[in-house]
Amino acid sequence: MPRDISEYSSLDALIDGEASGDSHDLSSKPPPVEQSFDTPNLPPSHLHLKVGVPIILLRNLRPHQGLCNRTRLQIISLTRNCIEARILGGTFDGQIRLIPRVKLSSQPGDLPYIITRTQFPVRVCFAMTIYKTQGQSFDI
Repeated sequence: MPRDISEYSSLDALIDGEASGDSHDLSSKPPPVEQSFDTPNLPPSHLHLKVGVPIILLRNLRPHQGLCNRTRLQIISLTRNCIEARILGGTFDGQIRLIPRVKLSSQPGDLPYIITRTQFPVRVCFAMTIYKTQGQSFDI
């Protein structure tokens, strides 16, 4: 894909699981170790995206508009705080939707503390597991 890569870094905050809910903003410090954690319930801390790349949605954003967990999309345009994408397959096939950055938190028990991450809830999706393809049909 000949276009330029756009890199999106997350904005992370750390909440100590044993403290009284104190939050520590990590955005002004050097890249912390927390950004290297890749838990299944959080989007990647660094996304490298291009126009035309297929992506998969990791959260239910607006189910009534077709933006459900595991929806496949193709990127049409990229801006600082929004991804414009076309839905691939299903009832809303071909329709264009906007995906905003959202704030998500890790689950208690995954780590000794809770990470709150603001990032696009997507991953690049050139290949999918059989589990994630359930309910979707492919021509080839």
